Amino acid sequence: GRKEDTGEVQESEVSQEEGTTDTVLQAQEEVDSSEVKEETKEETKPATQESLNDLLDNKINSSKVTPSKKRVQKKVVRAVKKALKSLAENFPDIKIVVHENVDTYTSEEGSRKSGESGNFDFDNKTININLQKANVRTVAHEVFHAVLLTKLGVFDATDITNEMLKGVLGSARVSKKLRAKLDAHKARYPDGIKSEEALAELTGILASEYKTLSLTGKRWVQ
Repeated sequence: GRKEDTGEVQESEVSQEEGTTDTVLQAQEEVDSSEVKEETKEETKPATQESLNDLLDNKINSSKVTPSKKRVQKKVVRAVKKALKSLAENFPDIKIVVHENVDTYTSEEGSRKSGESGNFDFDNKTININLQKANVRTVAHEVFHAVLLTKLGVFDATDITNEMLKGVLGSARVSKKLRAKLDAHKARYPDGIKSEEALAELTGILASEYKTLSLTGKRWVQ
């Protein structure tokens, strides 16, 4: 959406004596503000294997979330590490940003909301992961969007994903339970992206449950 114009803030008039003090305070505030902005930039830089290792070995361990939440977050980060390696070989323009808190994940223009686990920003070729909300399916789900749209483009994906989903659902290997999950997920989205969302969710489910699949199921995934 279009970013709204926030307008200008008018400062009140001050006396000469007050102005001298305010100039100093204003200068300090500008320094503080620039430091905050710089910190924010550092927090939202694209992930690297080194930064992800730091998350795994240090930041998650020292965070105040519950032990079970830490386990989930580590699984998410490990999935990002694998995805990053694969993308670097095949789609090097796609970046992944792991947001450690909801504040940095939420975007000012409203394209990313606090309750989301992740999204793919097509314009910037960036996968955003909300570490506070993401689960083991999120990374594979968003990588599917990223690869599909980067390969086909936003406007060419609909017909192809409709055919892909039709082929998947036509397989006898897709259980009623899985069909119900995909139907429930795609029902949340408009017609133009229902199939894409169902396929992305299927990718996430298969990635998260791969270890528990039967040998036949694993061959099908591969």
